[in-house]
Amino acid sequence: MMKRREEGFTLIELMIVIAIIAILAAVAVTQYNVYKRKAKAKDLISISRSCAQEIVAQCSIDPTSNVTVSKLESCGYNGTQSVGYLNNININVDQGSSTVADVNCDGASITVNTFGDIKGTGKTYKAICEITNYNNNAANSLSFDCKGVYLK
Repeated sequence: MMKRREEGFTLIELMIVIAIIAILAAVAVTQYNVYKRKAKAKDLISISRSCAQEIVAQCSIDPTSNVTVSKLESCGYNGTQSVGYLNNININVDQGSSTVADVNCDGASITVNTFGDIKGTGKTYKAICEITNYNNNAANSLSFDCKGVYLK
């Protein structure tokens, strides 16, 4: 009698393959959630950047003037407003070491601080735009840099 040769995978081999797939899926889901949260936080950087751009534009028009922050359209958010995935948006414009309502275009460097809670994560995000190179004789030298950080 001839022996029949069995073909196929053993139970152990199948369990190992399933375990490997489960590990890869767990890593992928975790990374996906991190990237999703970062993408949502980019909205806050965008709000802060548009506020900084508007301040730079106003100061470029008249370098000796003051810019009223509350009159800038892109800075008009308050702590109760939600945009996209963000709750409790709050924008502060600091000049020197204090928060100001009017930006002196001929003054110290300006920092636009934007805070917001990312919906569903319990995380607060802060976007910072620093406007530098202020000099009323060189309005074209205005520049700004934006970055974001998680607070909790």
